[in-house]
Amino acid sequence: MASITFNNNTHEAKEKKNKKSILDDFLDANVRFIYKRPAYVIVLWALVLIFSIIGATRIQHKVDMVDYFKKGSDVQKTERLMQTKFSGSLPVYVAVKGNVQSPEVLNVMKQTQAFMEKNQYIKHTQSVADLVEEMNNAMGEGKKIPDDQAKIEQLWFLLDGQDIMKQLVNDSLTEGIIQANMSTIDNKVLAKFAEDLNRFTSQFKDNNIEVSGIPSLYLRLDKSVVQTQRQSLILAIILAFALVTLMFKSVKNGFYSIIPMSVSVIVLFGFMGWTGIPIDIATVLVSSIAVGVGDYAIHIISGFKQYFKLEPDVNTALRKSIQISGKAVIINVLSVSAGFLVLTFSNLVPLQRFGIIIAVAMISSGLAAITLLPVIIKATQKSNSIKLDDQSPFVEVLE
Repeated sequence: MASITFNNNTHEAKEKKNKKSILDDFLDANVRFIYKRPAYVIVLWALVLIFSIIGATRIQHKVDMVDYFKKGSDVQKTERLMQTKFSGSLPVYVAVKGNVQSPEVLNVMKQTQAFMEKNQYIKHTQSVADLVEEMNNAMGEGKKIPDDQAKIEQLWFLLDGQDIMKQLVNDSLTEGIIQANMSTIDNKVLAKFAEDLNRFTSQFKDNNIEVSGIPSLYLRLDKSVVQTQRQSLILAIILAFALVTLMFKSVKNGFYSIIPMSVSVIVLFGFMGWTGIPIDIATVLVSSIAVGVGDYAIHIISGFKQYFKLEPDVNTALRKSIQISGKAVIINVLSVSAGFLVLTFSNLVPLQRFGIIIAVAMISSGLAAITLLPVIIKATQKSNSIKLDDQSPFVEVLE
């Protein structure tokens, strides 16, 4: 009787052992595909990377606070109203230093204003030079800047004390401000306007002219975003490479670790380019974060080294690494990606984009770690050719 119970328990144990989950089946199929069609793996990833590189060329650099809100939101509606019905919402300031009562400085202001008003997105400019012209016209001298500073000082006496003067000149009368608004939030238009205005004002060497306001701020932020993107990404990859190299005491393993990282970064940029997600102050650090969060190569390399010590067979060590460590990789990818994708329900667009692109980076890094990395490890190992007999555990996977 005891023997029957023992046999039943043994039979149930075998059934549980033979019963595999969907994840196990997927990893088994992955192993078969990797070893039977390694060239296909390389070709597939090459096509993905080419497609991603083409998409990466379409990425835009954009610094637009209004874009951080959903379309149809009150902020978006108000901004559209300011652009179409009013002079715009993005202020532009040009500070001209010098004696603002001199004809030379006032004429420089008028020339700068005329240049600014040539832009279709600037409907109106204002400076103290306009007030001097209006007052001179009211005195019957015509709407122009007087050539004599004494006349300007007389007109100034009539203007002095008005509230608007405090907005246009400083108390010591050594600096005047040109004010304007732009009726567009197009980052390229703002950047070109700021560059053109800086180039134009550079000809007035006798006057210290400074351009400020939102367009100039956006231009500087855009340049800073691009620089920060490059620096953070390069630094993240170098540090990850150094840490893995020190951890495993092997430069080769360090290079293995940056393969999925590099793939995930390229795929990430390609995804951003094809979907129209710009690089801005919210997404600039995502790639470097993805390098650290999605470094799944460590799991595969660590598993391979451990199983290879137990049984010095590259094929068997890789198979076990994919089936065991790979399972942990996939579970981590799915769970963490799902956590970040929750951000897509946020009301703020940057958080939505952040959640999506982090998930894309982790999924691509995880897939590269369990498909492309094993092929490269097998191809670069010296003892990768070993005869498998019918009792080899790897043959069971291939059948």
